[in-house]
Amino acid sequence: MEKKGFFGALFDFSFRYFVTLRIIPMRIIPILYGLSLALGVIVHLGWLMITLDFSYRMEAPGLGIFAFFILIPLSFLIYAICVRVSFEMVAASFRVEENTRQLVELSKSQSPSSPPPPTHI
Repeated sequence: MEKKGFFGALFDFSFRYFVTLRIIPMRIIPILYGLSLALGVIVHLGWLMITLDFSYRMEAPGLGIFAFFILIPLSFLIYAICVRVSFEMVAASFRVEENTRQLVELSKSQSPSSPPPPTHI
């Protein structure tokens, strides 16, 4: 299989060449995962501040307590699980592609010139 450039792989409608492997190498995935979690913490802290401010202005302390102890942590937990599953799926697909490529190369190097005769039992 010949190598294609970035744009050649981008417009390959047979999907034999992967663009994602060129954009996001495997070693970048843990960094992106950490940045995604950090962004989630910042967003959820913002939501917490907005909810606490809203509950203070509406004189409803129960809403602030509910958000602080239940709503925001549960929301962050669901977000973290979804992010983790997404990155695991990407990492798994990278590994499957790498392993498949290695198996194909190995089978090409070990294949005899003619296939073995079929065995009948």
